[in-house]
Amino acid sequence: MTAAAGPGAPATGSALRRELGPLDGTAIAINSTIGGGIFRTPGWIAASLGSPALILGAWVFGGVVALLGALLSAELASRFPAAGGAYVYIREAFGRFWAFFSHWAYLLIAEAGSTAALAVVLGEYADGALGAGGRMARPLALLILGLIGALLGLGLKASAWSQNIVTAAKLAGLLGVVALAFLLEPSFAPERGAAPAPASPSLLLGLAVAFQGIFYSYDGWADVGRVAGEVRDPRRNLPRIFAGGVLSCAAIYLAVNAAYLHVLTPAEMAGTPLVAADVAERLLGAGGRALIVGLAFVSLFGVLQSTLFTLARIAYAMARDQLLPKVASGVTAAGAPLPALGLIVGLAAAFVLLGTFEKLVAMVSFTRFLVYGLLAAAALRLRRSAPPHAYRAPGFPWTASLFLLIAAAFVLATLWSSPREAGAGLALLALGWPIYRLLGPRDV
Repeated sequence: MTAAAGPGAPATGSALRRELGPLDGTAIAINSTIGGGIFRTPGWIAASLGSPALILGAWVFGGVVALLGALLSAELASRFPAAGGAYVYIREAFGRFWAFFSHWAYLLIAEAGSTAALAVVLGEYADGALGAGGRMARPLALLILGLIGALLGLGLKASAWSQNIVTAAKLAGLLGVVALAFLLEPSFAPERGAAPAPASPSLLLGLAVAFQGIFYSYDGWADVGRVAGEVRDPRRNLPRIFAGGVLSCAAIYLAVNAAYLHVLTPAEMAGTPLVAADVAERLLGAGGRALIVGLAFVSLFGVLQSTLFTLARIAYAMARDQLLPKVASGVTAAGAPLPALGLIVGLAAAFVLLGTFEKLVAMVSFTRFLVYGLLAAAALRLRRSAPPHAYRAPGFPWTASLFLLIAAAFVLATLWSSPREAGAGLALLALGWPIYRLLGPRDV
């Protein structure tokens, strides 16, 4: 195993700066999590489950799963407060090979592909606003990637401030939707929202499909661990950031879905790809739909911003371990890992140009839960060596074991419901073995 930095130690090597406070970290956690999911997934979740009680219950369960993982990540991040997140924890528990094996395709292909997809969606929004008829979507996507990369390249303080602003804007917008739904649509008959739940085994398949959307919407809670090397007083602040980020997102998601169900029936939700826009249009007319499209753009912009910000920290950590070109371990005087950031932006831009990322996006949740399973296993293995004064996740080892079982169940459910995408993800991961043996250093 590699040596780990002490809990309060500064970031090692080409020094990343410890300048992020609790507010900055929580903004990153929220910004990484609340993106396009809450705008796009409620429709297919309603189609899969049918019942308001099942819909809201599924969102609660998703929040509980995210909180379990966040508390485990908080324990590991406060013990190993270095850039890289789960990559670092898996490396410390099982060695560099397993860290590389679990992250190489996830970082360089699946995450770069999904980042490109986000950029293209933003390009499509911008193209529509300009009335370009789709001709400018990809050039605008590349422009947006370049602009965000340049902003993040200004340094840690500029990145933190910009994410705080975007997070505040998206939270204000979503809470505005909730308030309008209950103020402008005061009367609601509960029986109007009732719909028969799918029969078993259709219910089981519906739950499997619905949880793909729910976990996708909660995805991002672990990203703050990637910037643990830049958080002040990590032992104290990281547990607060992880828990605060997940609980804030869960509260927002429940409130927003309650507002959707207050205005639309599950059947009406199931028939639209953008539920929030239909709700706003019913309440405010055509202008409401335009406002939601603008809010979705801001939300997706924030996710793209935080994704590039945190993925650069994984690339930086892998370069420090000689698993990526050494140049990617460089840091500017302003605290930006600019070469690693350039690598991630460049990969995303390549996927935008190639247009081959659509199928890769479906693999992200599958590969993430493989990583989450290894994260739980790392927590179980490393707890034995934890110093007595370190932060400890409550309910251990039961919470860690439960999270490991949930991750395994989700992987199996994805193999069942989406075998092609899951199989492709496994094939990409398997390529990590010969690549590591060919190019990577031996574990020390």
